Amino acid sequence: MVKNKEDENNINEAAKILQEVQVETYGSMDKREKIEFILYQMRIMIKKGDFVRLYIISKKINRKAIDETGLEDLKVLFYSYLIKYYIHELKFLDSAECYKQIFETLNRSEEVKSKIPTRLEFDFNCEFVNVLHNYVMFLIISAYSKDQVQYLHDLNLNHGRLVEKFPALKNAIDSMMSAELINTNMNTYNLNDLEMFSQQMENHEEHLANFRKQVIQHNLRILENCYDRMSLSRVANLMAIDEASAEQELCEMINNKMIVAKIDRIHGIITFKHKKNENEIMNEWVYDVSKLLDVVDKTCNLINRENDVGKEA
Repeated sequence: MVKNKEDENNINEAAKILQEVQVETYGSMDKREKIEFILYQMRIMIKKGDFVRLYIISKKINRKAIDETGLEDLKVLFYSYLIKYYIHELKFLDSAECYKQIFETLNRSEEVKSKIPTRLEFDFNCEFVNVLHNYVMFLIISAYSKDQVQYLHDLNLNHGRLVEKFPALKNAIDSMMSAELINTNMNTYNLNDLEMFSQQMENHEEHLANFRKQVIQHNLRILENCYDRMSLSRVANLMAIDEASAEQELCEMINNKMIVAKIDRIHGIITFKHKKNENEIMNEWVYDVSKLLDVVDKTCNLINRENDVGKEA
């Protein structure tokens, strides 16, 4: 019935029928059949454009169960559906994690790679090289975090030789992991041939804008480590961007507590306050307490001396 409704392009009715299926109906199915049924539900939700229900349905699949040998095709299909959701929601790190799962599945063996079609539903490009490209670039355009840095380090450590075969990817990774200022000119990164920046990909303009954002924010983190005070014009000049863009990204990083700084907009001066680690904070606290106790001790001595003088008089 659902297939007939789908063929008639009556997606809403097909989704309604699927939602009315009782849990007991597919609870008795074997593992593969049950996963296929849930994937079919996800597929209908994508066609319907109901991304909230798509994500809810995805929770029915156990991530560990789908990682079993013999279910590689279903695993890849599952993560391709999730990628549709995460790209729609602009959740770049989650998109990268899904591409990582597909990449590692395809990289498991040539036999597994040969079983997976290069084109899946919804025109999802499952070619190994394309999956690697998207895995790397979604990592890079995601917001700076410990998870992002760890993923990039693991990628360099475990798949460094593979990444070196693709100069654009290698350049992007090395730039984001560099301890120096990097180029903010997008043309120098040769990203035009990558799928995620092409019109074929949903939100491709946001992807390019976020890549530029991460490049600028990387440079601001470097400047924070090197300077205590800088003029806004000098910051913009060093990064070859306009002052408005530099101020906008700096304000966003301050609000998100990625940088500790203050901006004097009248004089155009940025004052960086370097983040202190736990040991530095503890040492300062111990010093302040010791200083306070010294003052109390001296005060007590002075009071006792005055009392002694009074008694003698």
